[in-house]
Amino acid sequence: MRPTIIENLSTDSEPFPEWLKEFSPKFNLKNFFSSRTVFYPGSGTDGQPIRLCSTAHAAHTFVYADYMDYMVSENKIVRKVNKIRGYDIERLESLDEVLVCPKGWSPRECFSGHHNFELTTPYYLYVVLCRKRNFGNRHGPKKLAILFIGKDGFETFDILYCQNGRRTPYMIVVQDHGFGGNFNCFGNGGLLYEYAKQHNTQPQLLLVGQPSEVWEGYIRMRTHPAITRLEDGTQRAGIRRRLYRRDYPAAS
Repeated sequence: MRPTIIENLSTDSEPFPEWLKEFSPKFNLKNFFSSRTVFYPGSGTDGQPIRLCSTAHAAHTFVYADYMDYMVSENKIVRKVNKIRGYDIERLESLDEVLVCPKGWSPRECFSGHHNFELTTPYYLYVVLCRKRNFGNRHGPKKLAILFIGKDGFETFDILYCQNGRRTPYMIVVQDHGFGGNFNCFGNGGLLYEYAKQHNTQPQLLLVGQPSEVWEGYIRMRTHPAITRLEDGTQRAGIRRRLYRRDYPAAS
């Protein structure tokens, strides 16, 4: 019988980060990105990647990026975070841009003027969640850290993972939204793929949802798909997501 995505991820769990053991740890860019990060562009308020990776203890830090005001205003994100099952908020902090991007936030010209929705006021929201006492290790790790960024997903990936000290995410969630209004796609051949390839920041794993195309160079893992429902304005039900692993070329 094929394993679930959680069961597959559990075979390569991440040790609990030392910096998260502190009480209410302040945001530290170096510490945050020293852990595996799961990057989700165009995230909305979709918590499934957090649930999958945290239950498996595969990752403890997450970067969510989106810009549509009706979906991800800072107030709405705070309300959603308060409802995450089994966790309480230990730290909730609006960060200054310089803490997230000390060299400045300088997007490429191609990112301007292509948005079809009202943009949220840009923000950087840092959240540390602490597991409730009546929930055990099977539910998830003792703590999780999430950086919510109220900006375009392509732009965020380029700046955080490509321009300012190359970093490689552990996983990227690839979820195109059809009529979601993105000027480019997150799937194969799109800007996200091109920037990751150009800067050699392709993640170890992709979590790919319909109707996105998997990136070139990735092979599908033999797991059951994860099913989710997206709040993207269409209320689509039954979106299947599958796990893919980077197919590294054999050493010569």
